[in-house]
Amino acid sequence: TSQIREGKCKFKPITIRESGIFSPVVVTNIDLPLTQKLSDSKIDKELIMLGFSLNKFQSLNQIKTIDEIYKTLKSYELLKELNAEIPAQILQNTQNIHKTLSELNNFKKPISIDSLREFNELSILKGTAGSNEYPSKFKEYIRAHEKEELIINNKIQDYLRIINKFGIKQVDYIPCVKVINSLIGFIKGINNFWEKDEANQQKNPPHFELFWKNLTNEIIFNNPIDRDNQSFSAYSYPFETEGMLFEFKSEMICEWLYENKLIPSRISPQSTQEFLLTLNPKDEPIIFQHIFNLLHTFSHMLIKRIHLFTGMSIESCGEKIFVNGCSIFLYSNNNLNIGALQYLFENSMFSSAGIFENLKQEIKDCSFDPLCMSEKGACFSCLYIPEFVCCNFNMGLDRNIFVGNGLRGIIKPFWSIQ
Repeated sequence: TSQIREGKCKFKPITIRESGIFSPVVVTNIDLPLTQKLSDSKIDKELIMLGFSLNKFQSLNQIKTIDEIYKTLKSYELLKELNAEIPAQILQNTQNIHKTLSELNNFKKPISIDSLREFNELSILKGTAGSNEYPSKFKEYIRAHEKEELIINNKIQDYLRIINKFGIKQVDYIPCVKVINSLIGFIKGINNFWEKDEANQQKNPPHFELFWKNLTNEIIFNNPIDRDNQSFSAYSYPFETEGMLFEFKSEMICEWLYENKLIPSRISPQSTQEFLLTLNPKDEPIIFQHIFNLLHTFSHMLIKRIHLFTGMSIESCGEKIFVNGCSIFLYSNNNLNIGALQYLFENSMFSSAGIFENLKQEIKDCSFDPLCMSEKGACFSCLYIPEFVCCNFNMGLDRNIFVGNGLRGIIKPFWSIQ
């Protein structure tokens, strides 16, 4: 409530029109699956997911998921209770797990709650949190769905060419993920708020409002409610859908930050993931915002082109940005999963005439240049999508990140980093 009153709420529309008043505000989250076995144990699930994200468990033999970590530790405890002989592999893995968890415990402490929540959702998408559907790596997917070796090799070569060209680490297809859309409030206020009412009082400007209890009495009968002591409601709708996860190269993003003088020194390639994971928007708001703008702009570039290859309208798409994980999740908002993104992933995403074709050239031009580039670097002609599709009301977009003409502090464009 205090943040809303002070104007610090992040749910602010970029433009207010007649239809913008009382427009709903929806947030999207990835459903975290229930892991009863882990909930009943003393294992810190977040520590294990951190370990997988930072590749701390690479020394373990035949362990790739959280469930396998759990089974290893449980097997060790059971054998120890029975005074049975413990196989060397289980013993060695258990010792390495406890040693790694002890190191990660100190690493986790400075990470903010928002970063951990984002990290948990990203772990679900990557399949490290024990989700039902594991993401499909492109190479594995193509080898499983194509028979001719020549086609397999050509598609893999196109994939490697594209991800290297655009600074992407990998692209995964998630065939089934549960997404929760929650209606948490709406935009309330008066369009001509700069004018004064009959009592010479300033009118209420457009702002974000929660669904407070008895809010209708305030809206209709002007009976004020106590927002400090009042409860509010949220209306959630879970649904299963498909999506694609784009993970950018963390070392390339950190190098881009350094080249544009946003961080004082270079970060070693081995430490870039840890640096970004512990990045706090409250402590480093400028760095955090630049990374968000980069990922968000790229997300809109793809969404604006998806309908050309799938038949899906822009309104049928959704996006979620993971700043600390340098990732973008694009998904379908359709209740009926028709496999449009699966077809795109398999056939048109990385081909020579696919969605990335001429992407670098198109981002340089807008029909409203030079005005568009000089003001914000984004407008309804080049990057804007419907506000109910965008995760941030079409804010945090800037073509200059990929063009680099010196505006808004961007000297060196992202794609010039090697």
